[in-house]
Amino acid sequence: MKKAIIIIPYFGKFPQYFQLFLNSCEMNKGFQWLFITDNNDDYNYPANVKVIHSTFDQIRNRITLKFRFNISLENVHKLCEFKPAYGWLFPEYIAGYQYWGYGDIDLIYGNLDKFINEKLYETYDKLFDLGHFSLIKNTIENNELFMRPYKGKKIYKMAFSKPENFNFDESFGHNININRLFCAAGKKVYVDRRNIADIYTKSN
Repeated sequence: MKKAIIIIPYFGKFPQYFQLFLNSCEMNKGFQWLFITDNNDDYNYPANVKVIHSTFDQIRNRITLKFRFNISLENVHKLCEFKPAYGWLFPEYIAGYQYWGYGDIDLIYGNLDKFINEKLYETYDKLFDLGHFSLIKNTIENNELFMRPYKGKKIYKMAFSKPENFNFDESFGHNININRLFCAAGKKVYVDRRNIADIYTKSN
């Protein structure tokens, strides 16, 4: 199987440093990135970055049809809540990969193989706990785990059907998040913040 694919729906204009992001993807040849976007600007996309052109409305309609309850997806930012469901929402893109993941583009990757070794792949069902870069082992059980009840509540329904931000994709803010679901199911989640230089431009 191939190593990992990171799915990133992004709509609108890319930030001015986007080419630098792409350059850092190119240096990690064992990983694949998939952009679902309406952006047609000219960039030097490396071979391991694939682009599928789609409108936000098309993706919203696709997601809406997958659920039997009304979802709240009025703006592109709300897509963050749905990140842990991408493996289930886009199964055709993750076939053949050991892991699939989700992420953001306001970062520059280092050498991912220096941080993610084969022991981690073999040991953990989820690598990392934040929304800007997380990998999930590609199994049917893991891909559907976001729908599991937590303490008797289907928390994904709250996160997907209400307009406010629940941070369902990561470990801060509300206590309702995908990492708690993985741990409650007896899955192993790898967390190590030493791998991140988290720069907040307003204060750092």
